[in-house]
Amino acid sequence: MSLPSTPLPPPAAKYPLFRAPEKYMATRARGGLRGWLKARREHRALARCLKGLPGLRTVCDVPSGPGRLFALWRSHGLAVIGLDLAPEMTGSASRMHRALGLGGRVGAGDAFHLSAALPEGADLIACVRFMYYFDQRERIALWRSLAAASHRHVVVQLRTSETLRGQLVAARTEANLRRRRARHLTRRLCSHADIAHEVAAAGLRLVRIVPMGELSDRVFVLAEKPAKPTWIPTVPTVAPIHRGRWSPAGLAIRGLVAACGWAASLR
Repeated sequence: MSLPSTPLPPPAAKYPLFRAPEKYMATRARGGLRGWLKARREHRALARCLKGLPGLRTVCDVPSGPGRLFALWRSHGLAVIGLDLAPEMTGSASRMHRALGLGGRVGAGDAFHLSAALPEGADLIACVRFMYYFDQRERIALWRSLAAASHRHVVVQLRTSETLRGQLVAARTEANLRRRRARHLTRRLCSHADIAHEVAAAGLRLVRIVPMGELSDRVFVLAEKPAKPTWIPTVPTVAPIHRGRWSPAGLAIRGLVAACGWAASLR
């Protein structure tokens, strides 16, 4: 990972900009049982997130990277517009786009100024593995940019402190910030209340939050533009969390966490 060699407007100048497609895919689309299980959790969570949405024909994947999710979008019958700032990524994504025979296009685009690269808009704007690198002010700005280019829906991946893994990662994240690690390399965790606030602050309506599981700190957040332009954003008191069916292992983990919390309260 490296920063761009040419000046970019903030906060793009602080992007975690990846320039090695092969290394990116080896890290994020690894093979073996572990890679298969991780991809399966991600695909199932996204499918639950998008279930029942009417009129989806096009998706804009930004930043698209080398097209890691293109096959998934194709499985939902969508034409794909892939946008990224790194020329190396758009080159790799273009080859993936052609190989899959997708409708749409691949090009350069800044997620924080999306309408400039996507004047035609898209039915769904998808921003995966990106928003959690930024602080709350920047996340709200990013939500607004994504919403401006969307015909209706926006789906984003965030990292939350409200799963078992999220609670464990939260402490490590705070330690990284105290050590003043480069802020664009620090993944930020949100509570569900944070997510609801940020979505509302961007003028969107929160539809659902879909966790990838207790052993992941990642969630998919689906939001939509309000039907009425006069709608006044409000923060929902309870975020709609869609966890799907609990597995025996998931129930056991939840029970263990609850037991530990109860034991700690007795001290």
